[in-house]
Amino acid sequence: MANENLTTTTQLDSEIEFFYDRVLLENARAQFVFGMFGVRKNLPSKSSLSMKFRRAGTLSAATVPITEGQEPNADVLSKTDIMVTLSQYAAVVHITDLCDLTVINGPFTIAAEEQSFQMFTTVDNLTRDVLIAGASITTFTNGDPNAGLPNEIDIDSIVTTLMGSNASKITKLVLAGRAQATLPVAPSYWAIGHTDLRPAIKNVSGFVHTKNYASQGSVHSAEYGATDEVRWMLTTEADPLVGGQTDSYYEVPFLAKNAYATVNLGAGNAKNIRKPFGYNDALNLRAASGWKLIYAARILNDTFIHIGRMTAILTA
Repeated sequence: MANENLTTTTQLDSEIEFFYDRVLLENARAQFVFGMFGVRKNLPSKSSLSMKFRRAGTLSAATVPITEGQEPNADVLSKTDIMVTLSQYAAVVHITDLCDLTVINGPFTIAAEEQSFQMFTTVDNLTRDVLIAGASITTFTNGDPNAGLPNEIDIDSIVTTLMGSNASKITKLVLAGRAQATLPVAPSYWAIGHTDLRPAIKNVSGFVHTKNYASQGSVHSAEYGATDEVRWMLTTEADPLVGGQTDSYYEVPFLAKNAYATVNLGAGNAKNIRKPFGYNDALNLRAASGWKLIYAARILNDTFIHIGRMTAILTA
């Protein structure tokens, strides 16, 4: 047996270098949540790129008795105008004929899927950047002068500030159910934070995980839980760390009803556009896939949104 001449893969290697799995691996996807709680508006096409919102001023209570037969001093009506101007956003991928002819997973199929997520991520980021630019900020301290972890005291302070502005809650009461360990969830504002904050939020006194909600019908896949009168959405597209290494913090918008608007131009202005081979060359060497949209987000009432500045529990 030792003297046998063996033909091995050294002499005859496989003609096929590798087997290609035609099923593409799934990419990591963030949750798109920042546009969920705004007032949705469509600016009619062929009108303008700007939209004006108007809010009437509130009249004070008339608590002074009038003199018999005499009219009171007249009130003067007032208003606040809020302007928003839309902008256009777009992205494109150019594809060669050789790529289309040789790649098993069609490049146009790949481009369409990836660009769809790219467009939604763009809208989510644009909306996020508008929301975290809110004027009212509470730095979480819980007695510490530097930005601190999420805690009951500072969350209650933000809730009190929003309620003091007569800001309406977004969600309704979730009653406790008959199932074991279910808990009620109060009518709530929404907070949208980074997933890094999850361990810290879980440690807030009174935290209720979504699994303990009596009703799961209104639970969003990005929702983590509730702290008293705030329900929390977590996403990797939330505000990243701001500041230096020793004093980094996250900015989390706390949202009331009608705090902001998202505006599109006309119905269906977001488009995926595919150009065939030869659309801009003589030899049909190139094609293209892309998208475009016209969009803007705008805070409508600064008192209906509040930014919480906080840190997260960092693991070694």
